[in-house]
Amino acid sequence: MQGDIKEGKMNKKLKYDPFGDTIKKGVEKTDIEDDYIRQTYVIKREYVNKLKCKAYWDRISQKEILDSILENYFKDKNIKPMPDKHL
Repeated sequence: MQGDIKEGKMNKKLKYDPFGDTIKKGVEKTDIEDDYIRQTYVIKREYVNKLKCKAYWDRISQKEILDSILENYFKDKNIKPMPDKHL
């Protein structure tokens, strides 16, 4: 089994090849629009619970709520781009 991974063959238990492509060919995530990217953040448990409840009662997605919050936050900000070496 280990030899299969080193040769670049897909390990059936993994969805990715640790020595090659990170996403299995033919698998697409259709729930993400082109303007979005998956990112992980650590936030307070209190905010997670409020976000879930607000999304449930307003019948909108958590993504839409966060998008609105961030849009309002960045609306009046002048954001300078980072140097290429930090991207």
